Order: sequence, then structure tokens, then C-alpha cells
Amino acid sequence: MLIPILEKPTGLQLLLTRRADHLRSHAGQISFPGGSLEGPNETCVEAALREAQEEINLSIEQVDVIGQLGDYYTISGFRVTPVIGLIRSPVSLVPDPSEVAEIIHVPLNYLMDPNVFQLKEHQYAEFRRRYYSAYYQHHHIWGVTAGILVGLYQDLLRQQN
Repeated sequence: MLIPILEKPTGLQLLLTRRADHLRSHAGQISFPGGSLEGPNETCVEAALREAQEEINLSIEQVDVIGQLGDYYTISGFRVTPVIGLIRSPVSLVPDPSEVAEIIHVPLNYLMDPNVFQLKEHQYAEFRRRYYSAYYQHHHIWGVTAGILVGLYQDLLRQQN
């Protein structure tokens, strides 16, 4: 999956998507562009760029890949490799309605505030699950997306020290 960062006159913005409401899994949730590898030879970077092109019409030529975060393992057993990409302006993004309901621009400095994310706990049947949660405007960012953003924050903090 791609962590797309767009440089604007007002500062860096992170692009998130709200998944289409008709999807079978994670409908309406806030996420990064991304998906599964296609074929045994596709790399995580290639998959992240391809999925971003499919989901939000982000041209591969407009993305400078600047790094990756460590793998993130979901509670359902999936391994996610976050790829960080700096988007060159100007850019014309269009959500694919079969997958994406909305593209959300979030100021990166908002997400890098340590007070934005809260660690929540919820009881699911026989087990208790802990996850990060935050709000931006009316959007609830939680679960894998929030966990990856907290990881990005921690990585940036380590690099500053």
C-alpha cells in the first residue's frame, strides 16, 4: 500500500481514501490506496503504485518513492508493506467509484501530533482487541490505517533524535 504525501503551498498533505460503501469488506472505512500483489514477480512498490493508479488515478510518473516502513501485520493475518511516496504537483486525482468513495487530504502535521491518536480497546467475542483511533473532520481513522500512521510518526520521531 502507498502512503501518498502531496506537497501543497500550505504544507505536506497525506492522501487517504474512503472505501466505497458497496464493498464487501471494510466498506466506508478510511484507508490508504493499496491491495494485493499480482503475480509472483510484482514487488511491494510496484503493487502500491499500480493500486494507487487504479484507485485514485495517480500517475506512476508523478510519484517519487522515498522509502518504506516495516511490515505491518493485521489481526486477520495479512502482511502490509507501507511504501512512502512523494507526489509531484500538479496532480489530478479521480476516485474509481467501484473502489473509492472519496479522496481525503489530511495535513501531515495534524497526523504527526502525538495527541491525535488514542489507543482504544474493544471486546470481540472471546478476545480483546487494542487499536489506534483518530478523527479528522468527520472521518474516523482507525485500525490498520491508524496503526500505520502511528508507525510513520514513530519512524519520523526516531529520525529527528
